[in-house]
Amino acid sequence: MLGPDLELSLSIPEQNLGNLSFADGTPEAIKAWVAELPMANLGETSRLLYSAINELNRLGCKPGQRSKMLESLRKPIHFACTELSKHFLNGSITPQEKQRKVINLVTSLHLALTTGYKIVLVETVPELGTELARKNFACAAHRVITELGKILLLSSKLYVYIPKNAWKDMNEVYRFSDDLGLMKYLVLDEENEFVKETSIRRAYKRNLLLACSRTNQLRQREIDNAWSVYELWSDYVELGRKYLPSAVFCVNLSDDRPPKHKSLVHEDLDEYFHGFDTVELITRITSHISASSKTNSSDVKHLEMPVHLSNSLLQHLHHSLGILTKRTFKRIASSGKLDVAVGLSGIHFYTSGKTAFQPHLFGIEPIDLDQENERKGHKSFNDPWANAFDAASVDSAKSLKSESVIDYTNHPESAEKDFPVHSTALINTSPGGYCIQWPGNVPKNVQAGELLCVRETPEKSWSIAVIRWMRHSKQQGTQIGIELLAPRARPCAVQQLNKTGKHSEFLRGLLLPELSSIGQPSTLVTPRMPFKEGNKVLLRFSGVESKCILSSTVAETGSFSQFVLSTTHMLDSKSPEFEETEIVRGDELNIEDEFDSLWPSL
Repeated sequence: MLGPDLELSLSIPEQNLGNLSFADGTPEAIKAWVAELPMANLGETSRLLYSAINELNRLGCKPGQRSKMLESLRKPIHFACTELSKHFLNGSITPQEKQRKVINLVTSLHLALTTGYKIVLVETVPELGTELARKNFACAAHRVITELGKILLLSSKLYVYIPKNAWKDMNEVYRFSDDLGLMKYLVLDEENEFVKETSIRRAYKRNLLLACSRTNQLRQREIDNAWSVYELWSDYVELGRKYLPSAVFCVNLSDDRPPKHKSLVHEDLDEYFHGFDTVELITRITSHISASSKTNSSDVKHLEMPVHLSNSLLQHLHHSLGILTKRTFKRIASSGKLDVAVGLSGIHFYTSGKTAFQPHLFGIEPIDLDQENERKGHKSFNDPWANAFDAASVDSAKSLKSESVIDYTNHPESAEKDFPVHSTALINTSPGGYCIQWPGNVPKNVQAGELLCVRETPEKSWSIAVIRWMRHSKQQGTQIGIELLAPRARPCAVQQLNKTGKHSEFLRGLLLPELSSIGQPSTLVTPRMPFKEGNKVLLRFSGVESKCILSSTVAETGSFSQFVLSTTHMLDSKSPEFEETEIVRGDELNIEDEFDSLWPSL
């Protein structure tokens, strides 16, 4: 009844095979073939699945039969893709040749499975007058959107663009299904982690959430965690024409593009534009963050949290899914080089004049903070731990030599090899940071949220910065966005003081000067663990020892935390410790047809 008048714009291959080479072309035969796959041999299983799915996509058969055969292949293909991903995830974002082939293979498997379900959709359109055909169409539409979501997730974790036409197909399938009124049908998906009975709209909204999350500013594990909770959180966002006036985001269902902030759309919002409303989710995230900061909040439930999300990730999602903020500084195209050292250890080494960490722990002269405060005219610091059994001051520098310290055996000369300085190309600059091009292979520790020290010339001192976003493409290589945190830093040693038991080892820290322009007092940068807001710590730097409290958190990422200290008299940016320094300112995946050389190495 409806079928002949409808048109679904999807590209599919020609079905020119009468039978399959590896099994009979029946659901029962495919199910039996899958049961015999050598799952312990990843290379052979991947080869067989790759060949089978591409052959099945050329087989002429009824859509109901094809759908059943695809369902039998879906689970083993997902298993193979998950295992293959271990060859290239959690490493450098610039893959080696073998890794690149594995990435292409995983993408090809997902795309081939997507193509199979697209064939089901196209062949089912003429039969849409029946209830059974509509249910089958809804299931296949859900599978197309789900497979494309997996490709979106993979592209996000590799910081590359999603393959061409992926969003076009996703948007087209959703639009067509919505026009047919198929959103009411529930679809069983055993591959889902939490919600087994789902729908086309729910799967599509999950993809939209990921696309709006600025994943190029996140680490791979954070992207995985966000993807997991979005399976549940898709209930808290709305999509449709009626939400267009109030929604922050919109999506053009006739385009090959993801959703974007409505304020960035400079064209007429015609009937293909749907509003993507994230207000309820943002409100719930805000309430959850607020409640989690209170001691009696264990029973408060604002959001399902099947996996742990750090406060920094929650804050990121809150900002990403909300109103678009304008850039503080204007970018200026630049040329030249920027020297970069990566990680807290490397920063500590270079800001201390290429001195190994161990010397920071010796020759320390303890000071009396109350006397020091009085001498400088500051109000005396009330120490709530003054009477604790372990609160005795250090008697002499000699006694420090018996304390446990970080074992750093390298000499400064060899340490330079451990903490290399990378010469990168400047793309643009602003007073707040840089955009750089990273030459060649990117080290594994270069990740979103990682600390850096940077300088434009050897004559300038090191500035402290953080990686805010990353992007990689075959044509442009790896581009990295860097935000400056401070024009300079004072290296120090920091120890967590515990009320009971042993104190922590001394770890590297950085004292950052006050930034009066943004109203930020002097701060302390520490490793991500074990330091937390409210901890009492012992600082050692420049012949000075001081007990402080980490009074509030300024920032935290997967690599470091930044705290305001409760005592700042000796951390004043006008003090000698902070003199002298000049302020520094300043694709698409290719799908390979052949993987013959890859199978044996897997």
